[in-house]
Amino acid sequence: MVRMREAVVVKVLQTGGLDLPLEALTARLDEAIRELAPEPPDRPIVLTRPGTPVEEGCLPVVVLESPPPAIGPASRRWSSMVWKRLPAFAQNRCRGQVRVVPYTDVAHECRVRLDVKAIATGSPLEELPARTRESLRRVARALTGKQVGIALGGAGAWGLAGAVLIQELEKRGVPIDMIAGSSSGALIGAHYCVGGSDGIERLVSRGPELSRTMWMMSFTSAIAEVGFDEELLGARLEALEIPLLPIVSNLSKRRAEVIVEGSAGLGIRASVCAPGVFGPTLIGDQVYVDGAMTDNHPTGLVESLGAALVVSGNLLPAARLRVGQHESSTFWGRVAGNLDPIGRMNDTAAALALFVHMASAPEPSPHHITYEPEAVSAPLLHTFEYNKAAAIVAHARQDRLLHATVDAAERAWKGLLMGRRT
Repeated sequence: MVRMREAVVVKVLQTGGLDLPLEALTARLDEAIRELAPEPPDRPIVLTRPGTPVEEGCLPVVVLESPPPAIGPASRRWSSMVWKRLPAFAQNRCRGQVRVVPYTDVAHECRVRLDVKAIATGSPLEELPARTRESLRRVARALTGKQVGIALGGAGAWGLAGAVLIQELEKRGVPIDMIAGSSSGALIGAHYCVGGSDGIERLVSRGPELSRTMWMMSFTSAIAEVGFDEELLGARLEALEIPLLPIVSNLSKRRAEVIVEGSAGLGIRASVCAPGVFGPTLIGDQVYVDGAMTDNHPTGLVESLGAALVVSGNLLPAARLRVGQHESSTFWGRVAGNLDPIGRMNDTAAALALFVHMASAPEPSPHHITYEPEAVSAPLLHTFEYNKAAAIVAHARQDRLLHATVDAAERAWKGLLMGRRT
């Protein structure tokens, strides 16, 4: 018998004014659950509206209908658009309706887009449109405790390896139910959650353009918000079917927080604005900077939201080992060697890269699988080289460590399914 969760909230991102056929929807959801676990659930499922009482001993699945806001047209070249609109947005204060919350206040909900007409016909699960089938399977994973979460740390341009990690997991059939991202992790996650693999490919192709316009963020981080809102068609975080959780650092309250409502462009902006390099983001009277400053590996957040398996990326490579040189045989030679300014700068850069890399390493856990790329020379010097996006992605596709991580994630996913059947 399959042990079910206590309760699940399903937010239907639906338009058209059609009534949801709850009885037919319940039947299709039962089919999706049997795909994951042939044994019967420990309680019957009841789909209900908010405020409707449910019989004792039943599992309430509260269905909310939440029409997504309209989205605007995309710009072909957002660098030209940014120049055109720069005077209007040369400010650090964000635009539009925004809600930022601490980790403990992030709601656990499933978001789905359903073909209501197809469900109303009573057709079996396999005959429904592909997107509706996957939406119902996402709810089934939430109900049976089989959700998979992705946690991507910040690493600048190196973070593009996280895009390859997501694509490879998708190819292996490992589902993705939520993505938490700090800094460039939020950038990668936003493009995937809005546009899937095509969104990731678009980001990679825009790498050189992003590199050319990034310097303007030194004046105001609003450049990122405006540009990526155009790039992502004005998508809202609360309307994404796969939830994106952009991690931000609240300097006013000295803690990590999550933007749960607002545009995807704002989520990227607030999460990537490295302090001292880019302008901060002001939301109300709170000051926000790069999410990597407080949580550069948000595995704990993803797990707290119900993910039974967390696949993460500690994507900033460590610096290659620095090997000591042979000591000089003369006194003055040894003095010169000890005072070597270039050697000291190399040591500082290597130590800083190691500090960031180790600070992002998660605690060992059988439920966490982490990808860490091989060490490279002077990784921090290449952090903002988005113009080399295609080369970084090509290298990641050949990385044996990335493929070993994907292999482990695939085994863990299959083991999760089998383990729940015993």
